[in-house]
Amino acid sequence: MLSLVGDLSVTVERRCDGVWVLTLRGDLGRHGARTLDRTLLDMLDRRPRLLIFDLSQVTSVRPDGLPVLLRLACTAGELGVGCCLVGADRAEVTDRLETAGWLDLFEVHPTVGDAVTSLG
Repeated sequence: MLSLVGDLSVTVERRCDGVWVLTLRGDLGRHGARTLDRTLLDMLDRRPRLLIFDLSQVTSVRPDGLPVLLRLACTAGELGVGCCLVGADRAEVTDRLETAGWLDLFEVHPTVGDAVTSLG
């Protein structure tokens, strides 16, 4: 599934055992975050085991794009759904989340394969 959200595109891939990989491409800012927020909340209704956000192709992250990740992590945590970030260092997400005090809400892995392997 591919959805275009402003300057952000999202590809969703369903993997084994309730693992979903969302590959984000482009700018994670206010416009993309709004629609992405609704899309992700709809996905959480399906109760995946783990959501992996591949941010390795995100070209920029604006401060107004980060709250969608926070809301997602909080809602997922309440539902028992894990959230992993991949490629967050490249997209400068790690630094921004750490500065905001939100980094510990996510597992951070260098690759999608590492994130899947972390499930055990």
